[in-house]
Amino acid sequence: KILSICIPTYKRRVVLEQCLESILIQCQDKQIDRSIEIVILNDNPGDETSHYVKGLMKKHPNIRYIENKVRAGIIRGILQVPTYATGEYIWFFSDDDVQTIDAIATVLQAIKSAKPDTFLCNSNQFVDKPANITVTNCLNIEKDIVVKSKKAFFAKIEDKFPYAIDWYLYAFSSTIMRKKLFDNNRHVIDDQDEYSAMSFPHSNLIYYKAEDYTQYIGAKPIVLARMQNISWATKSKIETAVLFDQSQTRFYKHLF
Repeated sequence: KILSICIPTYKRRVVLEQCLESILIQCQDKQIDRSIEIVILNDNPGDETSHYVKGLMKKHPNIRYIENKVRAGIIRGILQVPTYATGEYIWFFSDDDVQTIDAIATVLQAIKSAKPDTFLCNSNQFVDKPANITVTNCLNIEKDIVVKSKKAFFAKIEDKFPYAIDWYLYAFSSTIMRKKLFDNNRHVIDDQDEYSAMSFPHSNLIYYKAEDYTQYIGAKPIVLARMQNISWATKSKIETAVLFDQSQTRFYKHLF
């Protein structure tokens, strides 16, 4: 396999179904079907998600499904899923986000042409339904960019974001990287005590290390990112905002 799409999930069967449908419809293309695998880690075994995915596996042999006997939590789940992947590249993907109809073809073509170490995906944002797009072209770029160092990466995109740059690197479904890079760098974030429950550690695999990598930044939005669906949010919007801010501050203080 060239690409492993790695999806951790926990008690979100309805949105996971939308996510997987957007991926599997692309697998009608036999070349895509042969080139990818979908690796799903369920942190809540034996639930309706389990029955749903096991049903899909009868029709789609490129789905790999793992259940945790003991709940790992989102952080360890994110780091656990790629350990089961067999593809040359891994795509961290959220169970509540959706792919565009040409997402996988776009990624495979970029991998074939540029052979990058990492791929940063552009996205649109939606609320409730994928058709309800609220923000387009989150990276705010018009053409693909290839860079070979972190310095060049930030020089190209740090003024492109409608949000602070840390918000986008913190997003979950935007990062694709070589499986070898994950395997070699996972040790830098093995100690998860320094992260809060909602902090996504996957971008640290690239930016916590001194090495430079060839990075491909895709201009075409291929991820539809679901907003206002944060499972750790509290009833108080202010309290949620404070938690999010504290998480990012801690996250990027260590990164810096």
